[in-house]
Amino acid sequence: HLIIASLPSQAEAEEYIAHHTHFDRSQLLIIESKGKYRISAAGFDKYKDALQYMDSIRNEVPTAQKAWIMCR
Repeated sequence: HLIIASLPSQAEAEEYIAHHTHFDRSQLLIIESKGKYRISAAGFDKYKDALQYMDSIRNEVPTAQKAWIMCR
């Protein structure tokens, strides 16, 4: 998963998605992990594909500057 935000509560994660404009909201997913609510912008089967996507959007999407890949 390409994670674009990590928030302390479900409510904040839902609000983030409601106000987000850089990604298709229907594809944003909340993943609870270790007490945080992570916002996934996209899921991938291969790490390499996630890395390529992250690199391709880093300069175009402001929230992608701090994006990271979470493997499950």
